[in-house]
Amino acid sequence: LALVGELCTDIADVPAFAAACETVYLSNNCFAALDGVQAFRHVLQLSLTNNCVLHLDRLEPLRSLDMLEVLALEGNGVAALPGYRSRCLATCAVSLRRLDGRDVTARERRDAAAADRRDRAVWDDRRDR
Repeated sequence: LALVGELCTDIADVPAFAAACETVYLSNNCFAALDGVQAFRHVLQLSLTNNCVLHLDRLEPLRSLDMLEVLALEGNGVAALPGYRSRCLATCAVSLRRLDGRDVTARERRDAAAADRRDRAVWDDRRDR
C-alpha cells in the first residue's frame, strides 16, 4: 500500500484492505499520532517518514505490530528526541530488525528496555517541574 504525500491526517482513514498488506508506505502526510496502525496486522515494513509525530508516547500503538521487521520514522520530530531509538526498540516487537535505515543490534535490543525506563524517568521529572 502506498499513500505517500496524500495529506492524510488520521491512520484510521486508510482503506480497510490495507490490513492485509505486508508493506505500507504512509510517508509525507500529516499524521501526528499512530492510533489506528493496529489495523496493519500483517505489516512487515512500515514507512511513516516525514509526518508530524512529535512525542515519544505517540509510538505506543506500534506495540501491536507483532510481525514488524522494518520501521522508518525519520523526518518526524520524535526521531530527533533523546531516547527515541530505545523507545522504539522497547515498544516494537522483537521482530524489528531495522529502524530508520539502521540495523538493530543485539546489544541495542538487550539494553532498550532499561534505557527507555531511565529516559522515561528523566522526561517525567522534566514534565513535573
